[in-house]
Amino acid sequence: CFLIYIGEGGNLKPMQWVMIILALLMPAMEWSITFTHWVIEQVKKPVHLLRYDFSKGIPAEAKTMVVIPVIWSKTEEAEEIIDRLELHYLANRDPNIHFAILGDFKDEETETEKYDEMIIKVAKEGINRLCQSYPETTFHLLQRKRLWNPSEGTWMGWERKRGKLVEFVELLKGNKETSFHVIEGDKSLFNQIRYVITLDADTVLPLESASRMIGTLHLPYNRPRLNERKTRVISGYGILQPRIGMSHEATMRSRFALLWSGDPGMDPYAYAVSDPYQDGFGQGIFTGKGIFDVDTFYQVLCERIPDNRVLSHDLLEGGFLRTGLLSDIELIDDQPSKFLAFQKRQHRWIRGDWQLVLWLMPWAYNRAGKLVPIDLSALTRWQIIDNLRRSLLTSILFITLLLSFIGLPGSSLRWIGIIILTMFLPVLRQLINVQTFLRNPNSIFFTIGQVIITIITLPYQTVLLLDGIGRSLYRLFISKRHLLEWAASAEVNRASNKKGNPPLFGMYRGYLLIILFLIVTMMNRSFNLQITGFLLCALWAFAPFIVIWIDQPVKRKTITFTNNEKEELHHLAKQIWDFYEDHVNEEENWLPPDNVQIQPPNGVAHRTSPTNIGLYLTCALAAKDFGFIDTHGLIERLDRTLNTIERMEKWNGHLYNWYDTETLKPLIPMYVSTVDSGNFVGCLITVKEGLSECLHSIQSQENSFRPIHFGKSM
Repeated sequence: CFLIYIGEGGNLKPMQWVMIILALLMPAMEWSITFTHWVIEQVKKPVHLLRYDFSKGIPAEAKTMVVIPVIWSKTEEAEEIIDRLELHYLANRDPNIHFAILGDFKDEETETEKYDEMIIKVAKEGINRLCQSYPETTFHLLQRKRLWNPSEGTWMGWERKRGKLVEFVELLKGNKETSFHVIEGDKSLFNQIRYVITLDADTVLPLESASRMIGTLHLPYNRPRLNERKTRVISGYGILQPRIGMSHEATMRSRFALLWSGDPGMDPYAYAVSDPYQDGFGQGIFTGKGIFDVDTFYQVLCERIPDNRVLSHDLLEGGFLRTGLLSDIELIDDQPSKFLAFQKRQHRWIRGDWQLVLWLMPWAYNRAGKLVPIDLSALTRWQIIDNLRRSLLTSILFITLLLSFIGLPGSSLRWIGIIILTMFLPVLRQLINVQTFLRNPNSIFFTIGQVIITIITLPYQTVLLLDGIGRSLYRLFISKRHLLEWAASAEVNRASNKKGNPPLFGMYRGYLLIILFLIVTMMNRSFNLQITGFLLCALWAFAPFIVIWIDQPVKRKTITFTNNEKEELHHLAKQIWDFYEDHVNEEENWLPPDNVQIQPPNGVAHRTSPTNIGLYLTCALAAKDFGFIDTHGLIERLDRTLNTIERMEKWNGHLYNWYDTETLKPLIPMYVSTVDSGNFVGCLITVKEGLSECLHSIQSQENSFRPIHFGKSM
């Protein structure tokens, strides 16, 4: 169809047809692959992997370690990671889930730096605090020393994240010759760890998600089975990859983050590598956050990948261990707040993808320097090729657009139409997928915005892609150096936020491409094409200013009230508080009744719930803020109600869902509601913070009136 559309049925020469076919190859592949993925999604509905229900506890034979591989250079980073580890534990409490930090120091010119010991001290103190606070499980710190890397020309942790995981698995299997020089925590259970959940430093592990991941991998049907040579998993899964979502906090840091938090658009690592692989072929793609089987990892991967050659190791690890996608389990990740940080991440991904071209060969070196068969599946090889194809797409579209103004046969406007339609493929795909569109209609606007930003930044994205590809090939085949060039996401974000940085990667080289495009436009004799070219060049030239705008924080609406509105709301608040003043009394044991029926006049309903109690406590706090009661009145009311709660019958410390307010007996049927208990706990936290604020305010007032004592010299 593209050939007929472009050729217009004219008498083109064979060489012209060759030019058309070559120019249309990349857009046609994008259309065909998108269509194939859409067909798979329509024909093969998602089927969740079966799992054990470990909600009541994980068995000892499925003992798991949750690890956070980090590269840190500041004590503040150590404190943040300790806090993150504690949150992971609080959301996934189980005596058979253990937690660890796998630390590396930042690359330096010397083996040790003055800040190293301070970081270790802070990290040790944090780990010891967690061990004392939560003795039912264990917390660990495993810190590696820097080793000299001649190909990188620096002192660094061996193979960074991949090296940490490899050496950690070797440590679990009894190898004591690793570069971990600080090991804090109980080492006796290392040989009992069966699974490892690896997370990034900015990843959130939601409530009970760890037990669900473990329950899936521990099911015998899902367990990994190797081929005869023990070089690759051929059935079951050695790795399980949950779905990745974006945190609300990250999306609100800038307009760009908010735009990219919707359904994925032109982001290749979120758009093309999706459910169709799992739904159609039973195998997903590993993106670096998930759970893996320790024995399988040790047997297949520890000696498989050579040193200083692989940057994007996730795809290889997932290919050798066979990855399953857990589309019903979601981990929450961070999102770059600046477009420049997003581009730098893309640049790193592209370099990593192109360094995998050697893995398309039949043979590759292993860690010992021996040439061995690669033995990757056809699907994994296709995924490598597809990553390379998608990394070329944007630059090929720009070059095709450029040539359409001067050299490509056929109608230039039709070429432009094909390029625009290809870039809007994510939007078209969402429009024809009616169920997805109806489920989240707003996502289409996010996708349109992403495509528009991609068009606006097309020359700069072309520079980025060609720069990444060129660097990778030069380093891979010529210099053999700096193949592991990488920076932590937090470091990239900090660098991108510095004043004086250009808003776009390769901005000045991008302007050179715009000037080239303008020259080509002027060479075209068509007035309409000249106008089109000038408009595109003007749009691209203005792109840095648009990027600066989308990098700005999202403006939040502030609600203001008139004096009349404030007076009315204050009156309504007083009426609400009067209800509690009238009905939370000694007859009700200082508990709030569920309701009072006026018409028909049934009177007070002598029952209450944890939600009712919690709301009363928070209302008492609000009443103090409104001035309806004083601090003494607040303390008195809280004390009376909390004393009643202490006397009420409970189940394992939890309040039942309904009580008789006159007798304090639980009502039949007796049950505990997680919803009401959660509401109650949330209200208690609110009241606690409010009381802390009151106490701080009182102390501040007392200090302001404290007499000043002068020394003798005065």
